Amino acid sequence: MSDLDAILDGSLLAAAGHVAKGEVSAAELTGAALRRIGSSEMGAGYFLRLRPDEALAEAARIDALGRDQRHALPLCGVPWARKDLFSVPGEPTSFGAHAGFGKTGRERAPVIDALRSSGGIDMGALHMSEFAMGPSGWSSVYGAIENPLDQTRVTGGSSSGSAASVGGRFVFAALGTDTGGSNRIPAAFCGVVSLKPGSDRISTEGALPVSTTLDTVGPFARSVEDCTAVFSCLAGKPARTVEERRLRFAVLASGSLPVAPQPEVGQALEHVAALLSDEGYPVEERWWDAFADTNILAGSVFLSEAAAAHLPNLTAHADWIGPQVRERLLQGLATPAPVYLSAMKARAARRQRFAEQVLSGVDVLLLPVSPARAPLRSQYKALKGNGDILKLNGHVAAYTAAFNYLDLPVLSMPATSRAERNTLGLQIVARHGDDETALAAGRLIERLLG
Repeated sequence: MSDLDAILDGSLLAAAGHVAKGEVSAAELTGAALRRIGSSEMGAGYFLRLRPDEALAEAARIDALGRDQRHALPLCGVPWARKDLFSVPGEPTSFGAHAGFGKTGRERAPVIDALRSSGGIDMGALHMSEFAMGPSGWSSVYGAIENPLDQTRVTGGSSSGSAASVGGRFVFAALGTDTGGSNRIPAAFCGVVSLKPGSDRISTEGALPVSTTLDTVGPFARSVEDCTAVFSCLAGKPARTVEERRLRFAVLASGSLPVAPQPEVGQALEHVAALLSDEGYPVEERWWDAFADTNILAGSVFLSEAAAAHLPNLTAHADWIGPQVRERLLQGLATPAPVYLSAMKARAARRQRFAEQVLSGVDVLLLPVSPARAPLRSQYKALKGNGDILKLNGHVAAYTAAFNYLDLPVLSMPATSRAERNTLGLQIVARHGDDETALAAGRLIERLLG
């Protein structure tokens, strides 16, 4: 293994440090990433559009800076990539959908500007589920991509390429969107870290709207520390410091979950709780009797707003839309206005009740990302008809959408040690507006898991 390969396999912050110190150039690191992507059928499949010339030009601009200027860039020379739904001037955006729905960007999404101005190298646009709707990672146009942890299993979605490209060590970080679990699920299934931030922390401007109420933009990285660094760049200021030693934890009782988890999922959560307890951290069990009802409210908002956003597409070119996405959009059109308005009206009160019932006296809540490991690809292929596919999709995403509805920050991270590579994920839910506490808890748990 070359030194460049070792850097590519390491942490984002370490790589940025190497470039800032002049130990390796941004052009060398970017070139190594391009070669790795180009020499791997799996890696190349993660990208819908790779931009080698532009990436190398960006790297050259970094290399032309003085040492002090490079040290001021937190992502100095670090390759990253983005879900294919962000606007970039002059570049086509597919949204993971039929070519007829594609658009050429006019203005650059602020989140892309934020990472570029932090020294990151934009490698291109990544695979995603059609219109960012689908937790398996499958697109009716682009098909499925391989899971870097286990090629027999799905990547999760809808930010499939974002999670897979980071997990496969092709880029150090990626951008995705999470409206009902679209970052957290693929992060869990691909063994990486992702933050679903509070809706007011990171701009969604320039990203395809799915549900304007529930949409969030969030980072993917290989560690919680790296994810925190990218989050700080996207949020426009350093993440607030949280004292880990004072953290108090709750674990959601399995009986509160809307779908029963597989035994190994519960065992992984119990192991995390035991590690924390052994280190002297308070860990309590909490019940939440409104989980399933909150999922229903989230679904009403999600489908209603998605249907409104895509009404012109449904009217003009319904046949261009894949069958599962089309059925969900039609469900949204059929949702009565009073149901949507009632769900919107109940949000603040539901969030307050959650804080009082579940988070009272603790800082974060721990629960799984999904009821089981990533489903086998063969499991999806064996299904007959939209109904069966949508049922499995609902099972996969049973633990995530409620927190978009409540607008709570949630960190998704591996639930076991990295050596196990087993597609089980842990959600860390913090109070409204307290993203930094979720990240601090994640750093602690990551260190204890090893």
